[in-house]
Amino acid sequence: MTQNHHIGQQIRELRTLLGISARQLAQRIGISDSYIFLIEHGRPPTDIQIQKIENALGFKLSDPRVSQLFTLLASLRGLNGRSGPDEVARRGQRPDAPDV
Repeated sequence: MTQNHHIGQQIRELRTLLGISARQLAQRIGISDSYIFLIEHGRPPTDIQIQKIENALGFKLSDPRVSQLFTLLASLRGLNGRSGPDEVARRGQRPDAPDV
């Protein structure tokens, strides 16, 4: 996984956990939602875009707590076989909700 893809994946996971859509994030930082998609899938964001994204999400990607959160999420995925926040969102924000 490239560094750019890793950053994009972190942005997507954090955004999803916070219940923020790609469109909402894009509007908050003044870019298109399709560009958010590109960043989340490997397009390198500029330093200014990273700063705006971090401000919009309320977290610095370099914050050790964010790293710990991603480590915890990876562990949980390994335990239950789910894909993470997208799976939770698909089931209506309840991790214990049955699959549909």
